[in-house]
Amino acid sequence: MEAKTKKILTVSLVAVAVTVLLVVVHALTTKKKPALESVDEVDDYGTGLIGSIRRLFKHHPKKSSGLSTEQKTKIDMTEFLKANEAYFKILNASGTETANAKTIVKELEKDGVTDVFTIAGILAVVSKESNFILKRENLDYSAAQLEKVFGLPVKDGEKLAHKPEQIANIVYMPPHNNELGNTQPGDGWFFRGAGWNQLTGRGNAVKVGAKIGVDLVTDFDKLNDPVIATDALLAFFKDGLIGLKSSNLSKIDGTKINHMVYYNNPTGDINGFKNELDAAAAIYNINAGLGQTEKFLLADVTGGRALTMARAAGFVDWIKTHAQAA
Repeated sequence: MEAKTKKILTVSLVAVAVTVLLVVVHALTTKKKPALESVDEVDDYGTGLIGSIRRLFKHHPKKSSGLSTEQKTKIDMTEFLKANEAYFKILNASGTETANAKTIVKELEKDGVTDVFTIAGILAVVSKESNFILKRENLDYSAAQLEKVFGLPVKDGEKLAHKPEQIANIVYMPPHNNELGNTQPGDGWFFRGAGWNQLTGRGNAVKVGAKIGVDLVTDFDKLNDPVIATDALLAFFKDGLIGLKSSNLSKIDGTKINHMVYYNNPTGDINGFKNELDAAAAIYNINAGLGQTEKFLLADVTGGRALTMARAAGFVDWIKTHAQAA
């Protein structure tokens, strides 16, 4: 009996020693994540705080926008707050991004958009699309990204990988994309994303340009001008919110529902959202295109929808402290 006990004790000690060794090896070989150095870098994290938010919405689609306010209030905001703490710490440290965000808020308010939830939703989309720095869309995608984001066959993706102009002239042109109004050879690249919310397509250049009195068809780079970009942003989203009010969303179950009812804003008032999550989801829907289905929106293959909704929660507080203090 004593020998058997010693044997069991020896085996247990060996097991403990092996476990300790594995823990030490893991600690020595696991690389620590570098400190965040830019706003863009936050978006690149597939794991961690932003990743957990993406997983929250991907694996719990019933928590996404489209449900009642009562159901929505049950969303655990802990992950939102953690992610926003990291993002807004960087944003507030940047003079350029902060100044641009404040300018957008002022112009929105002057144009009649005064509700903090609507403004937060718009800022959240802008933060995701351009991080408040005017630039043209890059489109430097890998083959895997082209398959995931645009649904291109693997063979096509391998041929196009890291060739931005060629990529644009495929993914933003018919027959791959018939929604952007691109009709002429080279339109995909010429009318690639520009402005605060990365406005895309000849159709938007014609429509938004006419509304703000600027010829964007001849020179889409005019959206790199802060004043023109802000005017275009206001025109695009105000028109988009009117579009939501007058159109229906195709749901996963095969039924259709008015967009604004889906986003818990049945009056369709631009200042009528009940919370920032509904507002952010609606604004994201406009930027993605009114013709998108519920299935597409909730699939959120890029994680952009979840990121937008997460940012909106932080922008509500940011607006009250930073923007209004300006």
